[in-house]
Amino acid sequence: MDNLQFYEQINLALLLSSAGLVFFFCLLPLPSKRYVESAGVIYELPPLEPVLQAKYPVLADKLFTLFYICVNTLLFSASFFMSDEAAENSVREPGLLEAWIDMLFPLFLYMPLLVRYTSTFNSEKWVSLRSFLLVIPALMCIYVLNIIIDVSGFYEWLIHVTGSPEMQQSVKTLKQASPVEMMPLAVSAIVIAPIVEEIFFRGFIFRLLSCRIGIVSAALLSGILFGAVHLSLIQTVVLSIFGFVQCMLYAQTRSIIYPMILHAIFNAIVVIQIFFIPSA
Repeated sequence: MDNLQFYEQINLALLLSSAGLVFFFCLLPLPSKRYVESAGVIYELPPLEPVLQAKYPVLADKLFTLFYICVNTLLFSASFFMSDEAAENSVREPGLLEAWIDMLFPLFLYMPLLVRYTSTFNSEKWVSLRSFLLVIPALMCIYVLNIIIDVSGFYEWLIHVTGSPEMQQSVKTLKQASPVEMMPLAVSAIVIAPIVEEIFFRGFIFRLLSCRIGIVSAALLSGILFGAVHLSLIQTVVLSIFGFVQCMLYAQTRSIIYPMILHAIFNAIVVIQIFFIPSA
């Protein structure tokens, strides 16, 4: 790690530690019995109630989760150990074919996870207006929290102390792309990423953690991991908040559809800002 910059060391430590904690908690057995007190009466609960209702987690789901935690950690942490030449090539403006390959790669990589999710969690509700309206305050919450942090001077302090770049590498790639190359990158950000990332981080990791350490703690831990895999220290803070709010939205609505919708809207706003506000 000696060749890594300070902000990269912090980001790598956050990635490895959060992934390690998730891995550890995923290995823990479910409690055989849990109890809740209501009006002075103690009731015994089944292991998975009243946490997110679904046929989860069985052994297959645990294995899927652990496997993809390892894959994610290896894929994202590998970029910290690239040679200078390899790192330079990785930030080079993508060609059209590379852009389409980059768009489809996550879909193929996570296809077993997507199939497992859609075939197992068929008890979730579809879209309802009441739950859909929760997307709006959730989106506002993400922006308000980040504005408060920004106004406090924390982001400026973090950049000054660690030397972290303000902009995430994927955003730089979008800014560098030609209009033709922008299309697959935008599709990836607005369509594929919300589906793949929500099913993995909320549908599997958060759901499994919530059965072991509670909903709020699970939302915090999975949110930090979600932020850390984006490999930008400033964006780690922003997206950790985003991941936490997404988990709470999922817990409130009991459906992955609404986090997907919010994720798509959030990414669409970023893409629109990039398109209409070109870099100087």
